[in-house]
Amino acid sequence: MRYEEQSFENLTGQESVEDTDYSDCIFHGCDFVQTKIKYCSFDNCEFIDCTFSSVEFAFCTMRNCTFSNCSLIGINWSGLVEHGSIFFAARSLKKCILKSNDFFHLTLPACDFSDSTIQDTYFEECDLRKADFRKVNFSRAIFDNCDLREADFREAKNYLIDTNNNKIKGAKFSYPDVVGLLTPLGIKIEDL
Repeated sequence: MRYEEQSFENLTGQESVEDTDYSDCIFHGCDFVQTKIKYCSFDNCEFIDCTFSSVEFAFCTMRNCTFSNCSLIGINWSGLVEHGSIFFAARSLKKCILKSNDFFHLTLPACDFSDSTIQDTYFEECDLRKADFRKVNFSRAIFDNCDLREADFREAKNYLIDTNNNKIKGAKFSYPDVVGLLTPLGIKIEDL
């Protein structure tokens, strides 16, 4: 089944979605909780005020999607991108709550994460050049061997970025949270 330029509102309680392609669709107020999504593709779709929790994706792709005011819990984003694809899974995850998400080997340049809460989330070997992390509240988020050059962390809080294994040249930070960059170096800062 294929849907193009359709709007879906307040979908809830779906146990499974299979063999469906969505292109330029808008999902508003939809809850995908413990939903099995198989053999589906989402191209240039927009998700607004949606919840994804304990979703099982199998053989799915996502390209150039945007998320705003969404709760995204336990998502493995790497499984949503075709190997060798030039497309990005998401262009924007703005004002979202991301908990226990995994981003492995993804290309997300200039992705907008601004005003989000990112907890217990792992970024490994991701291209996050020029990503927008302004006003993000991080908690136990890990950046491992990521390219964060020219990323914007102004007014972000609670981030821990190891400057030894991440590229951060040209990244923007604001005081006082920029002091957190010294934590992995074992440097102690004391007020006089």
